[in-house]
Formats: sequence, structure tokens, C-alpha cells
Amino acid sequence: MPLPEKKISNNINEEPLLREPAANYEKAELDVLRQSLKLSHTQRFQILMRLIKVGAMLKNAKVEHRQD
Repeated sequence: MPLPEKKISNNINEEPLLREPAANYEKAELDVLRQSLKLSHTQRFQILMRLIKVGAMLKNAKVEHRQD
């Protein structure tokens, strides 16, 4: 289902100044899924391990605020 075009208009005569095609998020999501399916199990495992390491690092992070 295509989304409507975005229209930006000036307030004087209400004619569109810029017409942009609407983003097709469903197609983009399917493209990402197709690319992901092309990865080998080893590549998927390495990505998973990288995400787990980053998650652990962020979980243990401490944010300190100094007032100058």
C-alpha cells in the first residue's frame, strides 16, 4: 500500500513547493530481511556475539555528571 506524497507549501497561494515521494518502509524491511538471509551462520553468530558484548558494555557503563 503506497503512502501519499509529502507536500510542503507556502501559505500564500497553497501550491506545493516541494514534492517528495513517500517512503516505502515495507519494501525496505523486506530488503533488509533478504540481505540477512544471505549471511552464513558463522556471520550471524559473529554479529550476535558483537551485539552481546556491546550490550554488556552499555549495561556496566556509568554516567557521571559534573557541574562546572
